[in-house]
Amino acid sequence: MTRIVCAVCVCAGVVSACARDPQRAAATFVASGDMYAARHQSKEAQIQYRNALKQTPRDTDIELKLARSYEQAKDWSDAYRSYVHAAELDPRRTEAHAWLAKFLLQNGQFEDARDHAAAMLDVNPRDVQALILLASAHAALRDRSASLSWVQRALTIDPGSATAHTMLGALEWNGGDRNRAKAAFVKATELAPTSSDAWVARGEFHLAVGELSVAEGCFIRALAVAIDKAPVDRLLGMFYVGTGRPAKAEPHLKAAAETNAANRVLLAEYYAALQRNGEALALLQRVVDDRQTDQPTAARAHLRRAAVWHAMGEHIKAHAELTPLFDDETIGADAHALEAQLLLREDGDRTAALTHAREAVRQRPNDAALQFVAGTVYLARRELTEADTSLRRADDLAPHVPLIELELARVAAATGHYRDAAERARRLMAAAPTPDVVALLAQTTRLSGDVATARAVILDALKRRPDATQLYVELGDIELAAGRPAAAHDAFERAFAGGVDMPRARRGLVMADLAAGHTAAAQMRIAQWSKQTPAAADVLLLGAGVQLAAGDRAAALRDYERAAEATPRTAGVYTVIGMLKTERGDAAGAQDAYEHALQLDPNDGVAANNLAWIYADRGRRSEAVRLAETAHRALGDQAAAADTLGWMYYLQNAFEAAVRLLTKAADANPSNPVYRYHLGAALLMNQQRDRGRRELQHALSSSSTFAGVADAKRLLAQGVK
Repeated sequence: MTRIVCAVCVCAGVVSACARDPQRAAATFVASGDMYAARHQSKEAQIQYRNALKQTPRDTDIELKLARSYEQAKDWSDAYRSYVHAAELDPRRTEAHAWLAKFLLQNGQFEDARDHAAAMLDVNPRDVQALILLASAHAALRDRSASLSWVQRALTIDPGSATAHTMLGALEWNGGDRNRAKAAFVKATELAPTSSDAWVARGEFHLAVGELSVAEGCFIRALAVAIDKAPVDRLLGMFYVGTGRPAKAEPHLKAAAETNAANRVLLAEYYAALQRNGEALALLQRVVDDRQTDQPTAARAHLRRAAVWHAMGEHIKAHAELTPLFDDETIGADAHALEAQLLLREDGDRTAALTHAREAVRQRPNDAALQFVAGTVYLARRELTEADTSLRRADDLAPHVPLIELELARVAAATGHYRDAAERARRLMAAAPTPDVVALLAQTTRLSGDVATARAVILDALKRRPDATQLYVELGDIELAAGRPAAAHDAFERAFAGGVDMPRARRGLVMADLAAGHTAAAQMRIAQWSKQTPAAADVLLLGAGVQLAAGDRAAALRDYERAAEATPRTAGVYTVIGMLKTERGDAAGAQDAYEHALQLDPNDGVAANNLAWIYADRGRRSEAVRLAETAHRALGDQAAAADTLGWMYYLQNAFEAAVRLLTKAADANPSNPVYRYHLGAALLMNQQRDRGRRELQHALSSSSTFAGVADAKRLLAQGVK
């Protein structure tokens, strides 16, 4: 009993002594925290370090230990706060500034990253790591000359720095000097042949310039020398997927998945891409159920699960999975971006899609992936200027990414710059010759008028990838453009049999029937598809189009109205309804249809153009001008849009602007009497009487029945006087 009492007294004395000596108490807590940290028990370590800081709140060493324990737990927000506090407690602790600079670079806060790197340099002007971080920050801020200066200074201090040579290679490549970039990347691997980072950087360069086999060799070498093989396995897996070899990717992705939950999410994404949805969902469920999974990775698993549900047609489940993630601190922006993408895939509310895409970019403006999503939403809405801006920003943030380049090429094609789009597609073919890239190259080549070369591109790709049945859709369009409906029919049948892009394959088969004059065959197809897939909106639309081709416009209008009920968010359907109602003399019904179309798609150029005429006839001329300006932006160089806007300016007495646009329309289509009449009227009012009379005379001599003929005669009579 005496011994026990004495032992208790001793312990009490120790506790009492610690209570009187904060340094000793802190040391006790730190020793306990270190023990937990060594066992990777991060939460327990954090408790002990926080207890230590209560005793000695200005101890930088303990604050750094707490920061590292947060980092070990992947609790990035608390790690960031602790490193900031450590840097404030002792600005000379460069390890805190280094971590903060790297973290801020990864999260797009380039100015703050630069400041922390500069703080490191204040402590040690010869700190090569600080110089390289400064170079990275300036590169991200697109100040290439400053970045080069810091790298060269680092190399002056340490010519053997493989990291500096790698950074130099990236700068030379972004500056367009391929040879100097290659030399720098090679030098880095020579200086550090056991550095997986150097081999990865060199491999990424070879991949960017289209040297796929060399890139593969570099990545394999990186894997061989890597201490932590998971990141390189992950990279190799993604490389094989991106180069069309998914079977070779799986072993690497599985190896990476054994190491952590984040890589298991990546493996689930791979399974989902191959439509192995059951395996994907099982893996994601494992991640979500694992109590060791950190919160950001668990949230990302929910994000990926939403995408899988959506791919399986479970749209309600997908949106329900995403909704709670919108307010998540780490992944809210990604949830908004995915919601935007899912709405586009459903052909859903594009206004809501844009709202989500904008919110994603607002939260993380320097994230290339989010800028990319915003660009694709703008492209779907035909807001081409905004699409180009977002995609170019994404390209600035992540240069030479094939997916971004592909969408930039699509924007170029959508704006009619087919040669530019084709040139982008050719560059992509060298780095990532995927079926999507091949199809785009063929499409832009076809649209630029070179049908034979477009056909050769597709046929050559099909020799190498006969399983790429989606290419038959583009081949069908090529044969239609060449006036070969039988060959087009065969190509679309191959695509249809492969189950690829069914709406486009169905459209192609109907177009081939109509091009061959087989309207009855097209009608039979529509009837058969209507029985098989009665709710398919594209079948309803095709049926309406066939009715138009057969000359039954009343039946076509009924079918388009049925299609509008099935696809209430498709602006183009309402635009066609408006056109058909205009033909029937139903101006009020046409106005309603065009207004509905523009509510769904404010950039529907045809709807805006036609509604402008209705508003002008009803005296709503200011609104008509705004609509005509929208149409002109959306339809680009089309003569009809220039004529509409020019005439709206004429009605508003803006004669000089009217002449400029109406001249463009008449020059583009000189045989159109309405365009010549409009131009003549504007010229007369702009005091260019001789030229105005000539235009009116030309219009009246070419036709006596065009809309406005009586007004043209009146104006000409006044002009002669």
